[in-house]
Amino acid sequence: MTFQVVHQPHPTPAQSPYRVAQQETGREVIWVNRFLDRECVRCLAETTLRGYALDLLHFLRWWVSVHQTDTVIEEAITESTLLEYVRYQAGQSPRPAAATRAYTHLSRWRPARSRHYPRCFRAHHIKRASRSPAARPR
Repeated sequence: MTFQVVHQPHPTPAQSPYRVAQQETGREVIWVNRFLDRECVRCLAETTLRGYALDLLHFLRWWVSVHQTDTVIEEAITESTLLEYVRYQAGQSPRPAAATRAYTHLSRWRPARSRHYPRCFRAHHIKRASRSPAARPR
């Protein structure tokens, strides 16, 4: 199995323009793309989404080489799994700069941790009551 990052120039607003898919079949890797979509809804820059996609692609390739499957369940992402991946990266030459970033992405992967409002919605959709200078606390 070989995987690649595919760029879709005009996705829907809630979909990341970068997708990770199997090269031979075009089948998308659901858990990676769900994460990318969630980060897209948070209004992250396209360059950041691209970086996340490439970091997770690297992790996915390692995962497939070790486990012979692209299916990753939440319970499988343990601290020992992440440390094993970081050790793998540290042993590569030249050493990838993405080791810490990928560890961070994977530790944030769990959907239950995303219960806050996206920054772009807070900034544009929540209006603060304006106060006159006299009404401000000192």
